[in-house]
Amino acid sequence: STLARTLAGLIVPATGSIRAAPEGSAEGRPIVQLRRAYVPQASFLVRGTVRENIRYGSSALSELEIRAAARDARCEDFIRGLPEG
Repeated sequence: STLARTLAGLIVPATGSIRAAPEGSAEGRPIVQLRRAYVPQASFLVRGTVRENIRYGSSALSELEIRAAARDARCEDFIRGLPEG
């Protein structure tokens, strides 16, 4: 459970780091970088706008980054079809 909580970022080690690498690779990426790219299997929405849901993981996203995320997720047509676009 300690490893799982550390990987999820709930525990931050005082020293050292956890790195992950593809099989056969000697170089790894810090887990914190992988966590930013984590997409949960069970999706959920927070109350609010589509913009607020996209920004849920990083409140510092710019308008351009929000639009790029929607485009990358192939949600632009869906969003444009909503009552307030």
